[in-house]
Amino acid sequence: MRAAFLVLLAACSSEPDTTAASGSATTGGGSAVVSSSAAPVASAAPRVTEEQTKQVLGFFDDVGDRTVAAIKKVSESKPKSRLAYAEAFALSTPAAFAAHIDVFEKRGLSPDVFEAAMADREIVEKATANLQKKIEPAMKEVTALDLPAVDVDDCTVFARRMVELAAEGPKSSGLVAALSPKFVECVPILPKHITECLPQPPKPVTLADYDECVAKAGKKPKAKP
Repeated sequence: MRAAFLVLLAACSSEPDTTAASGSATTGGGSAVVSSSAAPVASAAPRVTEEQTKQVLGFFDDVGDRTVAAIKKVSESKPKSRLAYAEAFALSTPAAFAAHIDVFEKRGLSPDVFEAAMADREIVEKATANLQKKIEPAMKEVTALDLPAVDVDDCTVFARRMVELAAEGPKSSGLVAALSPKFVECVPILPKHITECLPQPPKPVTLADYDECVAKAGKKPKAKP
């Protein structure tokens, strides 16, 4: 499974711009998940059968459906900033591969088959086109909302989610790394009782510990001016 992740990572040219979500919603105009120009070419790669190709493409279709559903769910919650969409957008990137292991297994895929498929330029190009066709309409809807980049309430929710993901360990380490730049934008506007409860590397913090800390810190009397 790790090998399949590495191949998917190698086939990806860029990750989505979760603050702008404009155009193709990717930084530098690149593909959200896979890019034909970046796809590895293996001359001796095992041949992928028609049925296996169907399942690989189906995997990306399912990831696209999951991404769109997540984006729509965020929209229904009436977010105050584009930050609220960060994790939903990240679902279509290699960073979130671990979140789609259930889809990988549902499709009956193995690391060897997936690696061989990602070495096939034609499959990669088709997967890219299908995925972008699915997610771009939802991302354009987000762009049309004309939301600010961050909001203190969204950042507060995002801070808790980052702690939750970090507590999951290696399973979510890629997603944490992908979302960290967006979280950095929140730090200047987060309330003090939130920032002082954030985990300090290398000390891990469980979500329960974080919630307890925030509850206590939030009740502290404010210092007199």
